[in-house]
Amino acid sequence: MRFSVPHSHPALQGHFPDHPIVPAVLILEAVLMAAGQQRPDQITRVAQAKFTSILLPDQTCLITLTPSAKGLRFTCKSDSRTVATGLLW
Repeated sequence: MRFSVPHSHPALQGHFPDHPIVPAVLILEAVLMAAGQQRPDQITRVAQAKFTSILLPDQTCLITLTPSAKGLRFTCKSDSRTVATGLLW
């Protein structure tokens, strides 16, 4: 699943006003939405999440979900940069 957060999103107004970045909570929201489409009613929590690079408004981010023994592993990439990784249960 691909997503982007528009520069006009209300969450960006107070998140570094002169140089806004997409808050981690919005990235996780997109990850959970993608996981819900793949495994409805099976994901109950974010077990791990690591944010390794910033995501700017209007940048496209690709979410990849991979089944694991305990749930779903996720990777979020923008261009060739990894923005976030983690595990959902």
